[in-house]
Amino acid sequence: MPVTKVGRNTEKPSPANTGPVVPVTPVIPVSPVAPVSPVRPVTPVAPVAPVSPVRPVTPVAPVAPVSPVRPVTPVAPVAPVSPVRPVTPVAPVRPVSPRAPPPGPVVPWGPWNPVVPVGPGSPVVPVGPEAPVAPVAPDSPPPCPVGPVGPAGPASPGAPGNPAGPLSPAGPVAPAGPVAPPPLPPLSAPNNSSDTKRCAVTN
Repeated sequence: MPVTKVGRNTEKPSPANTGPVVPVTPVIPVSPVAPVSPVRPVTPVAPVAPVSPVRPVTPVAPVAPVSPVRPVTPVAPVAPVSPVRPVTPVAPVRPVSPRAPPPGPVVPWGPWNPVVPVGPGSPVVPVGPEAPVAPVAPDSPPPCPVGPVGPAGPASPGAPGNPAGPLSPAGPVAPAGPVAPPPLPPLSAPNNSSDTKRCAVTN
């Protein structure tokens, strides 16, 4: 009795275990391949210049708010300076006359009293120098000229008009007037035949 090796892919399939034969799909013919175009040579890329470092941005200081411009107050005209009056020279002081000595005691009648010599008078006070005249202050600088008047602002829009009022109601219908009377019949022509005969008889 032959020995059958047991292992991987060693067993042969028995004819009984073989399934039906699958028909083979016919091979599709392959279309011819188009010829490959030659590859263009690659253009070498120019070297990239090194990028300069970016400078740091300096922070901008906040702008202070602008204060509103004050209107220029017109300067009042300067009054003209009155001329300096000349200094009146001081009259020199007259020298003081010496005072007489006080009268002495009453002497009874007798021999004359000896004459008392007059003492020296009070010394004359010398007149001091005049006070220096103060220099006149220079006139104040002329006032600054007033600037030109600014342009007039835009005209303000007018106020909106009043809306139209409501329509007035229709007045009452006037009453119908009185009916006119019927017209009078026309007057007939006078018959002058009888009047003529009457006049003839009367005459």
